Amino acid sequence: MPGYNISQKYKCFWVAPSRTGSRTVAQILSYYDFKFNGSPVFYCESYNYTHITTNVNEYFNYKFICNARNPYARVYSHFQNYSTEFKIKTKSNFRSYVEMKMWRENDLHYPILNKKPDYVLRLEHLKEDLMKIPFILDR
Repeated sequence: MPGYNISQKYKCFWVAPSRTGSRTVAQILSYYDFKFNGSPVFYCESYNYTHITTNVNEYFNYKFICNARNPYARVYSHFQNYSTEFKIKTKSNFRSYVEMKMWRENDLHYPILNKKPDYVLRLEHLKEDLMKIPFILDR
């Protein structure tokens, strides 16, 4: 079973879907004691976090942060970065990717959540959304 991106110090866990600014947020949250399987989510130019979060009931009383991104931009980012069979990124290749490959070959369907996030970090408004988290202003 995968671990969690979690800060015991702030009683908070973070869900980081792929292509939503998770590397940037990992760098920031590493200053607030966020860890994955006991190691910092970012340390010495190395990332250590998971995109996949399973049952969050174990931490139901913790605050919950979730990254998000415009869904169209997220799908296009997946196409640009992961569609290896399309060497040339054309409009028709993007259509083929969306219609035939996308839903079978990536993790765009994650996360599946059973708890509403307390804080949503939208990639398009990342600074503004980070400032809404109380412990961010503590340091």
